[in-house]
Amino acid sequence: MALEGGITENQVKSWFANKRNRSNNTKPKLQKRVMEQKLRELFQDLKHSHRNPSADNTHIIQQLSGIIKRCRSKEQE
Repeated sequence: MALEGGITENQVKSWFANKRNRSNNTKPKLQKRVMEQKLRELFQDLKHSHRNPSADNTHIIQQLSGIIKRCRSKEQE
């Protein structure tokens, strides 16, 4: 690869190491964005149900509980 690209072997190694680091650093950011979006959606649900005091918010509580469990399991990884 290095010869074909006209670069040194160390440059190839560095490129792959940087690529691995970029990939690993992006996963938590993506997970955070997904979680933030889910929380925004739940917040909107709660905001709308607040106008209707008799609304059953059990599904929202279950979703929040699932998000919290996933957060905790990610922290332990």
